[in-house]
Amino acid sequence: MVGERYPMHASSTGKVLLAEQPVEKLRRTLPEELEAFTPHTITDRDALFKELEQVREQGFAIIDNELEPELLSLSRPVRDSAGTMVAILTLNGPRSRFGRAHIPDALQQMQDTVDHLADLFWRDSASN
Repeated sequence: MVGERYPMHASSTGKVLLAEQPVEKLRRTLPEELEAFTPHTITDRDALFKELEQVREQGFAIIDNELEPELLSLSRPVRDSAGTMVAILTLNGPRSRFGRAHIPDALQQMQDTVDHLADLFWRDSASN
């Protein structure tokens, strides 16, 4: 997808970005039916809203075969000291090497990285 845009509803990074938006805004801007990229893509807006609520609660997003067959992707927001999202850390891999069994360990390693990045942002903002 070089030079193309990723669909927000079918990528883990996009789901983290969408989860930051108020539901009322999403209801006004997202179409009723979302484009399918695989048979696993969430195409129902209400189903997506439920998933975005889960992303907000758990602090990460997952896609599994939603954008491309055999693609598993995890994303976590990186926040500054005020809680504002300043970046997103994403891990993509083929299911043949990075299956669902690896998700808990990958999420923990990603959280460690997110915590380190947040420390750098906080340290930087405190020195300015």
